Amino acid sequence: MCQIGTNGELEAKRGISVNVENISIDAALPAGISGDRRTRPRPGGRLGEGVLVVSYMFVELVAVFALGLAIAYFYVGQTLSVPDYYQSYITPLLLAPVLLGIRFHSEGLYEVGNLQRAVKSTGSVLKCIAMVFIGLVVLGFLAGIASSYSRIWFVGWSVGSAVLVLLLRAILDRILTQLKSHRIPLSRIAIYGDISSVLKVRAALSEKEAGIEIVGSFSDAKVSDEALNIRGDLGDLLALARNINIDRVVIAKEVASRLEISRIMNALSNLPAEVLLYPNFLGDTVNLSGLTSVNHSRLIRIQKRPISDWGLLIKAAMDKIISAIAVIALAPLLVVVAICIKLDSKGPVFFKQRRHGYNLGVIDVWKFRTMTVQENDGKFKQAVKDDKRITRIGNFLRKTSIDELPQLFNVLKGEMSIVGPRPHPVKLNSDYAARLMRYDNRHKVKPGITGWAQINGYRGPTMEPDQMHKRIEYDLEYIENWSLWFDSKIILATPFLGIVHKNAF
Repeated sequence: MCQIGTNGELEAKRGISVNVENISIDAALPAGISGDRRTRPRPGGRLGEGVLVVSYMFVELVAVFALGLAIAYFYVGQTLSVPDYYQSYITPLLLAPVLLGIRFHSEGLYEVGNLQRAVKSTGSVLKCIAMVFIGLVVLGFLAGIASSYSRIWFVGWSVGSAVLVLLLRAILDRILTQLKSHRIPLSRIAIYGDISSVLKVRAALSEKEAGIEIVGSFSDAKVSDEALNIRGDLGDLLALARNINIDRVVIAKEVASRLEISRIMNALSNLPAEVLLYPNFLGDTVNLSGLTSVNHSRLIRIQKRPISDWGLLIKAAMDKIISAIAVIALAPLLVVVAICIKLDSKGPVFFKQRRHGYNLGVIDVWKFRTMTVQENDGKFKQAVKDDKRITRIGNFLRKTSIDELPQLFNVLKGEMSIVGPRPHPVKLNSDYAARLMRYDNRHKVKPGITGWAQINGYRGPTMEPDQMHKRIEYDLEYIENWSLWFDSKIILATPFLGIVHKNAF
């Protein structure tokens, strides 16, 4: 049987290696889904649950700060004519929203289910607000500075914050209701497992409030009854996940062996989706820690999305800002390089190559042309040292990595990121995916112009599996430990460690 540790995580036996070659991600797709990866909807092209929650959280906490600042300005600054009031008032103005956000989060008041029930959650919201502002009073007295602040300002801010938060949540509740009526999903879920458990989980997730779209129910069991609406097996689930953006996969099993869960997790591990286990076989009386919930159904999270919520927004903003600034700043260099390429050899200035990106989607990656040939797909052949196909200007561009600069436009289009695993040509990707385990896990995030593997010296041609294996290790380390600081460190190190390298040819 499957064992659950005290931290709520699935404890898989180390060293288990399961062959999943019999699972095809190119299996026949459910009706209405195209098999051409180029026509797949772009990731992030719809409203997502995490983005909505984080955006609302930001608006709510900024509104509380702005209200306190406005009251301080008009009453303390203007009416009481207190000079430089903001120097002493800024501390509680910043502290209250932070504490409020922490409190709301710990009480689950930022979960979509609670945001969709503004009236029912009113008591919990008011309780959290009261605790935060009473806590500020206690801290003020303990620090001996409570008398330094206007009581009218504090009471007005605390009461006004309660009214403002309830109003914002009522508005959001209305917006979510409209999204529900227009069938706009916040979270897309696929369910896989035993027929009985799949039907039970599907009913539990469907009967509650919306925001959830169950895109398919899957089981390896043979089903003859079309009324059950089972869309296929695990291979069909993987094929569907490659063509639409699935946020969560729920594994629903009555009985699950360690080996079976390991097999399923190996198959799902390269999807950029959260994987949840419905612990039906443990019984409803078992008390588990580390649980999450979807529409109030208890689920064990056994795989997180690599970058989500705040991280997703921060990384996207950083990508757009850095790439836009870089394009403007480097515009003169780009023009000079384009002229040199045209004067050096016949052919276009730019070269685009089909490579695998996020969720194995195929994108056209742009580079300055550095060769006399433009090889793509099956005709692709990796460059080697003193390659006769490389032009004179191309040799310089490749050694200095200037040929990669047009990928800034891929970043602006949302196909790539500044930092991430380097995208490989389709042919090379397919060859190594069949030879190296966890290779496709690199595609759980957008590919990058620079990456953790590159600044650690793993760039250039990969003629042997061992060379690619080490690159994969660094790529997966980056994905599993992503943070804003990690990205910043890689960006700062790139000019010194990632641009000029002995393998850049």
